[in-house]
Amino acid sequence: MSDLKKTTKATLAMLVVLGALAGCQKKDEGPAEAAGKQIDQVIEKSGEKVDQATGAIGKSIEQAGQNMQDSTTREDGKQ
Repeated sequence: MSDLKKTTKATLAMLVVLGALAGCQKKDEGPAEAAGKQIDQVIEKSGEKVDQATGAIGKSIEQAGQNMQDSTTREDGKQ
């Protein structure tokens, strides 16, 4: 048998084996993967809430600073 025929047969055999293995893979996720996805979602939502809270705190601090500045300014605009 020529080298080309051997190579062709070997290639076809590999493709058949790979196709069979691909068809056998389980598509459903296991409990660990499902739990991991839920943890990822919780962490992402928590991060968003922390960002919102720090933004609100920052605005409050800015407003408090402005109020302090306003209270120290005299009516004629001088401090």
